[in-house]
Amino acid sequence: MIKLIIHLVYFKWKAVVDYSQGLDFNRVLQGQESIRRPSTFYRSSPTDLWTLIRLKKVLSQANTKRVLDIGCGKGLALRWFSHLSTITTLVGLELDVEVSRIVKSNFDKLNSNVTIININALEYNEYHDFDTFYFYNPFSEEVLEAVLKKILIQRYNQRTTIILNNCRSSIIEAEGKSKLDESFLTIWNNKVEI
Repeated sequence: MIKLIIHLVYFKWKAVVDYSQGLDFNRVLQGQESIRRPSTFYRSSPTDLWTLIRLKKVLSQANTKRVLDIGCGKGLALRWFSHLSTITTLVGLELDVEVSRIVKSNFDKLNSNVTIININALEYNEYHDFDTFYFYNPFSEEVLEAVLKKILIQRYNQRTTIILNNCRSSIIEAEGKSKLDESFLTIWNNKVEI
């Protein structure tokens, strides 16, 4: 309960500070996503504070260099990851045009080297350029499986970190392409697997 209260207070405070700087990392857009097929994507929401803290530690220990956030939403996880000195490349993929515009504006205002690409993850073909992939419940299991297949093919025999937050993949388990290094629950009881 204490973690939840701290999370809520922190994000309320951060939202006020961000708003004063013309940034929008936390507000969830209502209605925009309902126009599309709900079976292929999900409404975005920011990653919780405790998960971000833990993931930052995991990525630092793994000596991560190039991170791709697939279904990055407004880029909150990318913002946190951008503070890691080991990371040289940060890219977010986002399908929604309006959300992409907002996240690009956020990072432009921060003078950040984060790149945002407005594209369907199924159409993206540069997965080989990254060593770490972050998914926070971005789309249906069917689409997730197809994207993971592309990643595993393009990253064949290379060290790859895949972080699944509130999503599960049977393909990784079935193909034995990954060793589960860590698993934990978020404050919302979502399972994170690394």
